[in-house]
Amino acid sequence: SNVRLTPLLPGLLLAFALHCELHAQDASLLVDLNFDEDFSSGQVIDVTGNGHDGWCFNPTNWITATQGVFATIGGYWQTNSTLLEPPSTYIPVSQYFGITNLNGIRYLTNATVSLWVQFRQNTPQAVWVISNGRDAQYLDDQSGTNGWDFAKVYSSSMQFLVYPLPGGYSTVLTWPTPVDTSYHLYTATVDCNANRAVAYYDGLPVQTNAVGVPFLQVYGSAPVRWLCVGKLAMQMPPGPMSYDGNYAAGFFEGRIDDVRIYNRVLSSGEAEALYIGNTFARNLVIQGSSASSVRLGWDAVSNATYQVEYMSNLNATAWSALGMPLEGSLTNSTTDSPLASSRFYRVRVLP
Repeated sequence: SNVRLTPLLPGLLLAFALHCELHAQDASLLVDLNFDEDFSSGQVIDVTGNGHDGWCFNPTNWITATQGVFATIGGYWQTNSTLLEPPSTYIPVSQYFGITNLNGIRYLTNATVSLWVQFRQNTPQAVWVISNGRDAQYLDDQSGTNGWDFAKVYSSSMQFLVYPLPGGYSTVLTWPTPVDTSYHLYTATVDCNANRAVAYYDGLPVQTNAVGVPFLQVYGSAPVRWLCVGKLAMQMPPGPMSYDGNYAAGFFEGRIDDVRIYNRVLSSGEAEALYIGNTFARNLVIQGSSASSVRLGWDAVSNATYQVEYMSNLNATAWSALGMPLEGSLTNSTTDSPLASSRFYRVRVLP
């Protein structure tokens, strides 16, 4: 419901409350790496509670905290060292982490993978953001088919790759917009039964194509099945940075936020909701707090984070953040806003 509150006293105007429904946690969301928890010790927490945490396997070279999406925290990958590729080539090296607990995500017939990515300026031509598959023709273990990657492989755009039978990778989706130095949301939905994949860019569908494989697999390597974020996994197990054949390759540089894996195909509306901020708080109420401020209150849950936003008129093109994100309480949350002649509010549940 929308309610506009009119002046009670000269100069005192309460504002417009935008109210939408808060949905419960989606059980199909199996991985959610939002980077908002402290990851400085080498563990990126999977906030779903499913234990698909990202682990640092090279303690001397680790990602750092940076500005994320929606005024939250993101992960920052940067080139800060080199490896010698014999006899005389030096390879720029950034960071990576590995997910080794693959319970529920190793094999997926239906899936949605979504992540916010900001590439650095003049990013290299061959960059892997998520990597877990290799073409079986390069592997001793021929069960390594049907892997998948998010990468930019000699292209100006992000791609979703799969590895079918020997003969090279297959580019299933290519986002039509060349990568730039802003955060963008890349979402891929995959229905292997229907042989259909859809690419969403900043919440909107931009391409549909055949998948070409009967299922998706997290492969990684023969001795250790693992999913890699930040470089090309190749066929080597996770470990300290070292040059071993073509192990050191495809290092990512830039920022990543809110990596999600679902075991179902999200609808177009759900894909768009990931871009605009998932959903909104329920029962938003605005009351007078003092002669110079108003108080906003809403229903909240303790495991959610909220961002209060406002605009001066509904013809504006963007909402502005009111303060920093707020952690929810067990019952409801409140915050104060300076009094303005006219202001419209909403409270967004952060992804």
